[in-house]
Amino acid sequence: MSGFFPAVLSMHEEQAAARRLQRAIDVLHRTDVKPEVQLAEILTEQEHSQFVSLLGEFSGDVRKAEDVLKSALADLQALPTVSFELAFEPSHSFVLELKRWLVKHGPEQCRLAWRHTPQVVGGVRIEWSGKQHDYSLATKLETYDKFPEVS
Repeated sequence: MSGFFPAVLSMHEEQAAARRLQRAIDVLHRTDVKPEVQLAEILTEQEHSQFVSLLGEFSGDVRKAEDVLKSALADLQALPTVSFELAFEPSHSFVLELKRWLVKHGPEQCRLAWRHTPQVVGGVRIEWSGKQHDYSLATKLETYDKFPEVS
């Protein structure tokens, strides 16, 4: 699947890509439109470029085109998920930073999910490949038996 989608997709981007692929599959079976024109309009430039490179120019072979699109959809649905629990709702720029970090440190391709969890207080909890990594302030505070006295 490398190249069909960006290395890191947010949950929203993954859902939108799945809808585009399903629409593209549906369009192949319509007789009232030219599939090659519709596919170029439905898919993103990156998706369409990868589709053409895997299939070659659309030659009317609907079964082969459908196989390529269904394979991409299956790969998309099989992406590993890296989940972040944050004490705040992340801004668009923060999500971009998370994506950049995952490109460097995460799996080759993945789905990025996040959840607003005020109990984290600060820091982050990360779940990836069934493992949890807790870098939250809440957990750090729980390790103290008692707070030092203030004089």
